[in-house]
Parts: sequence; structure tokens; C-alpha cells
Amino acid sequence: MARPAPQPPSLQLILVTSTVLLIAGSVALTLIVAVRSGTHGMTAMVQGLQGEIAASLTQQLTTYLETPHRINALNAGSLDAGLIAAEDDISLRRQFFRQAQLFPAATYIQLGRADGSFVGVERGVDGGFTAEVTDRPRTGKAVWTLDDRGDPAGPYTHFIDGYDATTRPWFRAAMAAKQPTWSSIYQFSSRQSVRLGITAVQPWTGPDGQVGVLGTDIVLSHLSHFLDNPRLGEGGRIFIMERDGLLVAATAHAAPFTTEGETAIRLKAHDSPDPLTHAAARALDGMPIRSRVNLQIDTSVGRALVAAQPLTDTHGIDWVVVVVVPEAQYLGPVQQTRRTLLLAGLLTLIFASIGSTLLGRWAMGPLRQLVHSTSAISRLDWDHPIPRGQTRETQQLADAFVGMREQIKEAMVQSEEARRAATDANRAKTAFLQNMSHELRTPLNAIIGYGELLLEDATPDQQDDLNKVLSAAYQLLGLVEEVLDLARVEAGTIEVHPEDVDVAALLRSVHTTALPLATDTGNTLKLELGPGLGTVWADPTKLRQCLLNLVTNSAKFTDEGTVTLGAHREGSWVVFEVIDDGIGIAPEYLESIFTPFLQLDASSTKRHQGVGLGLALTQTFVERMGGSIGVQSTVGSGSVFRIRLPLTPPDPALQGGSHPALDR
Repeated sequence: MARPAPQPPSLQLILVTSTVLLIAGSVALTLIVAVRSGTHGMTAMVQGLQGEIAASLTQQLTTYLETPHRINALNAGSLDAGLIAAEDDISLRRQFFRQAQLFPAATYIQLGRADGSFVGVERGVDGGFTAEVTDRPRTGKAVWTLDDRGDPAGPYTHFIDGYDATTRPWFRAAMAAKQPTWSSIYQFSSRQSVRLGITAVQPWTGPDGQVGVLGTDIVLSHLSHFLDNPRLGEGGRIFIMERDGLLVAATAHAAPFTTEGETAIRLKAHDSPDPLTHAAARALDGMPIRSRVNLQIDTSVGRALVAAQPLTDTHGIDWVVVVVVPEAQYLGPVQQTRRTLLLAGLLTLIFASIGSTLLGRWAMGPLRQLVHSTSAISRLDWDHPIPRGQTRETQQLADAFVGMREQIKEAMVQSEEARRAATDANRAKTAFLQNMSHELRTPLNAIIGYGELLLEDATPDQQDDLNKVLSAAYQLLGLVEEVLDLARVEAGTIEVHPEDVDVAALLRSVHTTALPLATDTGNTLKLELGPGLGTVWADPTKLRQCLLNLVTNSAKFTDEGTVTLGAHREGSWVVFEVIDDGIGIAPEYLESIFTPFLQLDASSTKRHQGVGLGLALTQTFVERMGGSIGVQSTVGSGSVFRIRLPLTPPDPALQGGSHPALDR
């Protein structure tokens, strides 16, 4: 007894086994590399960077904030030593001017006295200096611009009424503390811009019991200069906030205050529009920060690392410096890992490509031969051999392919017979339309001719009736012409003859022709010509017919409104527009508005007449001239039809005469 022939291996088994082995090897290799590389170094590196930045920033700010107190101490020493008299405004002004030149950190250096008098020198945002000194009657303070020696450059520029130094926040802070301290953050009474700042103050009592307060201002915006650290990258954030969460300074991504008119309104950090600042402040809210704190948080833009460090001094500063780095910037320490993974992926790709190529050559050969057989069938080569292959699936596929080929062959025969029948019917329809149009035009022309002859000798009553007859005849003749044009389009006999057409002249002609129709329906027909219209590449007769169709259509569906005919240039195109404020077109009709014989609804057909060929023919003519047409419409508001045509021929070969490329 003969043994049964062994079954060929399954193509599915071969492909699945090979694919699983390749994927398993790739995944195993990737996992080994990923485990060895690790990611724990990323967090350690970023936290170390944050610590360095926070420590460096804290040291710089501590030095910076100490400078105003040193200036106050120098001025107190000068007063105590009698080098300057407390009531000598001129000497005080000159000393404050020299100190403001030497210490850029000092925005304003001042002395306020218990009687409300005041003398101070301010560094302006433009680098110049001004002096402010109260007058003797204590009615206010005058403001002078200072020259290079610290003396007034001329008369005072303006006068501030009612100024009393004892009412200012910095004066009150010094008197309450009775020792060198800081004022609270407040809005400076600056005339140059809206600025927030803080004042280092020191109370002073003279030998004669005279009481005053020395103060040196710093502007919070100057603190922001310390926050721009290139090591942090563009995505990082640094901000300083008070213990209650109010922002002191921030990078350019998050301003510490907003303005309403000329009033500054401070922001809390968790109200900042910047997502990283907002999320970090939320995470730190209520947390007692006595030393550096590191957190990992989730933000609306991804995960981020946060480092917070206290900033304090001996004069009452108690702030928190916060450094935020988004996870997306953890790229530095992972470059080596990326290169390793890239190499592993490349090796995997090479192995997979070699294996897939060898497998494909063996397993996909019969399928390629079936593709060749498919191409042969597309060429109607019904006798091309179909290979069976060496696997069970390819043999089954070949058998099914043979059966499909026979079905396709039979279907092709039936389809060809149906196509011939349809072509014959379409030709008969086209011939009928052409003959019918010709037969209708002959009597209509006769009616129009006799009507015009009778109109010359008719009485007024007869003229009214004859005009109605002629109007109906012309309308019917127009419909017949549209049907005849449609028949020519379907027969492929209609032609366009593009040439350079003067756009402005053509529009004026169309406007003149369409004006009576628009006024008959109570409408206003406007003409709008854009600058530099020049010429357009089009068939002047067909383009004129298209524009008349659109204007006529708009006028029919607009009652006592406005129809606008215009054109303008867009690059290498001319855009013609017909705009009306009529009844508009419902959205469900916009897709099919250019379909021949389409009527929007029965009521519009009865009211406005027409057979629905104008827009269809317009679209055909425009497309054959190398352009396009579109419509926008809102029910109850009107419609906008736009025709786009090229300034020059689409192809250099299309120059003059009939253009087969534009004819169907």
C-alpha cells in the first residue's frame, strides 16, 4: 500500500515562526541594553544641577541684597561723624548721587525725616539720574534732572504735591523695627514705569535728637537677571516667592505681577499662567522649607523635577528659591544610552532585513508570479499560465485565482455589451436633444421676428402684450440654448478658444448687460474692480456667459437687495466674484448645486423659473478654461460664487486657436 504524499508546509506556519523568532530576538536584545544602561542617572544628574544652580543663585542674591544695607550704613556713619549735616539737602544729594553711580544695584538712595521732609536720588531706566527734595514749607517735593556732577541740570521738571516721607511703607517699616530691616514689597511711586521693589531701611537718630530713616531701593525686575541661567536650558524655570506664595521674581516665562492701569497687582506663584511655575508652587504650598527640598511632580506639560531652597538674611528676608526642570530636558545624561540603543536597533534591523529577504525569496516567489498573472488579466490575456507554488496555501490560491479569472472574463463580456448599449442610448439622446433644440429654435426665432415687427406698429395696449410674448420667447430661447450647450458638452463637440482677455473691460460689459435684469427685480448691481487686474487667459465668450449666468442667478434669488460683480488678483490667478444678499442656499444643496437640471425645491422653481442648467454649464466652461468655481452660502444671508482663472496658459503649447487639452 502506497504511502500518502506528505503535505507541504503551511505558509502561515513558516511566516509566523520566523516573525516570532525575529521579534523575540529583537525584544530580548533591546531589554538587555535598556536594563544595563538604566535611567537612574538622569534624576541624579538633574537634581545635582538644580542644587548647584540654587546654591549659586542664593549666594549671588545674598551678596546683592547686602549692598543696600551697606550703603545705608555708610550714610549713617557720615551723618554720625558730622561729615554731612542731616538737614543739608545739597550735600546729601551729591553723596547719594556718587553712591548711585558706584552701586548699580541701588535704584534709589534716600533720607526721610520725622517732619516729613525728604531728599533722594533715583537711577532711571535710561541710566540718567534725578533728585527729589521736599520744599521748605513741606507742601511736596520737586524733581530735578541731574547733570554729570550731581547738580540740577536746570529748573525742576515737575512738583509732587502733598508728599510726606513718614507715610511711605519704607519709613514705617524702619520706625517699627527700630533697627536695619527690609520694607515689605510695594509699588514704587515712579513716573517712568510700573515697578515693584523693596527698600533696605535703617533708622537714624542724630545727636540733637533728630530722627530720620535712610533707605536704599532695589527693583524686583533686577532680581530676574540673576535667574537667567544658560545651564538650565530654555525649558527650565527659576522663580523666587515669599513664604505666603507671592512671587518676588521669575524668569521671562512668568511675570511676578499684573497691572490694572498704573497699579501693580502681585501674583501668587500657584496663580501663574506658566504651567511649570503653577504646578511647582502647588506642590510646595504649605511645605515648611528649612533646607533644600527635591520633588518630582506632574504638570500639564509633562513630569518635572523641582528643587526648592530657602533664601534668608539677617535683616528679615525669608524667601524660597525654586528651580524647575521639565523631564523633556533630561537629554544630557541619556545621550550614550541613546547611541547604544540606536546601534542595537540598527543591528536588529540588519538581521531582520536579511532574514526577511531570504524568507521572502523562498515563500513569496509564487505570490509574485500570481501578481504577473494579474497584470496579464488586466491586459485581457486570458491564457497566461497561473503557477501553483510549493505550499498548500499558494496552491489553494492558484485554484481560486483560476476560477476568479473565468468569472472576470464572463463579467467583462457582459460589461462590454452593457457599455455599448449605454453608449448607443447616450448618442441617441444627444442627437435627440440637438434635433429638438434646432426644431424649437426655428419657430421661436420666427415668433421673435414677427413679434418685433408687430411691436413697431402696435398700440400701447398691444405693445404691452407683445412685450410679454417676446419676453417669454426670449426666455424659452435661452433655455433651449442651455439644453443645446449641454448636448454639445455630452457629445464632446463644444470647444473653448482661450486668449488674453481684458478683465476690467469684460466686467464692465457684463455689468452693462445685466443691469436691466437686476433693476427689474428691484436690486442694485454693483461693480467692484480690484487694482492691477490686467488680462486673464480665457475664452471671452464663454467667460462672459459664465458671469452672466451667475449674475442672472443671483438677481433671480434676491429681492430688493444688492448683487455685486467684481474681480481681484491672487498671485497668478484672477478671482471673479458674484455676491448677493438673497435667500441663500441650504447646506444640503451645496454639494450638488452644479448638477444639471437640479432645482432646490418646487417653490423656487415656480417663483424664479429656470431648468437648472446655468450653473452646470458654468462649471463645465470654467474647468475647460483651466479654472475652478466654488460657492459659499448662508440661508437668509446670501451667497458668494467665485471663479478662479489663470493669468497665463496652463501649458505653453496652448497658445491660440482651439485647445484640445481643454476640450472633452
